Amino acid sequence: NNSKYKADDDDVSNSFELFDDHQYAAFREAIEIIASKRNVIRDFKKSPEDLQIVLENLLDRRRKLPRWDVYEYLPPSTDQLHQTRNETLNGNEQNKSSRIGNKEIEKSKKENKMSYTERKLRERRDMYLEATNLTAPHHRLATVLLAHLSDHCAKTSNPLPLYVGWEKVLEAGMMPMERTLSTSLYVLSLDEGKESDRSDKGDRDVVSEVAMFH
Repeated sequence: NNSKYKADDDDVSNSFELFDDHQYAAFREAIEIIASKRNVIRDFKKSPEDLQIVLENLLDRRRKLPRWDVYEYLPPSTDQLHQTRNETLNGNEQNKSSRIGNKEIEKSKKENKMSYTERKLRERRDMYLEATNLTAPHHRLATVLLAHLSDHCAKTSNPLPLYVGWEKVLEAGMMPMERTLSTSLYVLSLDEGKESDRSDKGDRDVVSEVAMFH
């Protein structure tokens, strides 16, 4: 291992689940390239030592906490919204007034979802900071670094590093910017329908997971 950033993979028998080998290798390579770029270093100019701390944390293959999937951050009924919407749209007796009513309901659901999601993100972030001994500024810098990862993957048209990047977002309770989510959706869509690397992704629909946060 020639990396200058420490990411200890030894003595993992008592650790949490490891990230997928192939996805992690792509993630690590991309993060190390990004960390050497001048514009990224500028983001850390006031605290260059924090770049090292954040990188060591992000590049650890071991999960820091028991896994939370995307539904941990969404209201319990969120996974039923798509089905309900389709059933509504397929109804033949829907009139204009009911459509207006449904729009108000959907708006209320969206507001409730954001409030719930924000609370869950804060809860997870606090758990993550306690488990890692990182600070809130470190957490913000890690979020910035993963935003750079999205941009890097868009420029290289390579979605593979984003699979671990998205797992890191969920693990740490990060809330990426809308632009970062849009970029991630674009890059991940490049992988849609491809047979390559399917075994690495399993049956998960990561594009849909990212879209739920958008």
